Amino acid sequence: MDSQIEQQFFQYLSELGFPKSSVIYEPAFQPIGDGRRYRPDFALLDPKTNEPLAIIEIKGRNDQATLSRATQQVRQYVAALRDKGIRGFVVTPAQSGSGFDFYTPGEDGQPKQVPSSSFLQFESLSSARIAEKKEMLAEEKKETTDQFLVVCFVAAAFAIFIAIADFVCSRYGITLLTTERMALVGAAIALVVIPYVQKFKGLGIEIDRAAKQAKG
Repeated sequence: MDSQIEQQFFQYLSELGFPKSSVIYEPAFQPIGDGRRYRPDFALLDPKTNEPLAIIEIKGRNDQATLSRATQQVRQYVAALRDKGIRGFVVTPAQSGSGFDFYTPGEDGQPKQVPSSSFLQFESLSSARIAEKKEMLAEEKKETTDQFLVVCFVAAAFAIFIAIADFVCSRYGITLLTTERMALVGAAIALVVIPYVQKFKGLGIEIDRAAKQAKG
C-alpha cells in the first residue's frame, strides 16, 4: 500500500472482523456502457459471492472542502456501479487520535458522519447487501414483467389486426399474408420480445479482482 494511513486502515478493518479476502486495494471497475475506468482506494467484497459491499475513499484530512470533494467522488463511484445496495464511505483518521471517522453522502449530498465500529461491520454490510439485492431484484422483475406483458398484448393485438386485414382482403381476392410475410412478422415480433426475455437473466458489474489485493 502506498501510504501509512492506508496500511493502518487495512489493519483497522481486520480488527473489525473483515476477512483479508474481502478487502481489495485500489480495485478497478468499468461499468457497462461507460468508457471511464474507476479506481477507488478500497472496495469491500463478499468473498463468497464476489459482490461489492462498499466503496471507500481515504483522505488524510477532514476539513469541509476535502470531505465535500471526496463525498462527491464516492457518489460518482456508487452511481457508476448502478447498484443501490453498494454503500460509499469517505474515511479519515479519527479526530480523537485513535481509529477512523466514517462519512457518507447525506440526503443533501453533503458529508454526514456515521458511527464506525457499530456501523461498518462485515456481517451487517453483507446482510444488508443481501436484503437490498432481493428488494431490487423483486422491483426489477416486476417492472420487466409489466413491460413484457404490455409488449405481449401489443404484439397480440397487432397479430389479430393483421389476421383480420388478411381475412378482409381475401374477400376481394387480395393476398395479404404470404408465407414469407408471416415469417417476417414473426421475426419482427421475436426481435421485440427477445430483449425482454434476456433481461430476466439480469445484468451486473463485477469488481476486477486482478487489481492489487490488500495484504497484511
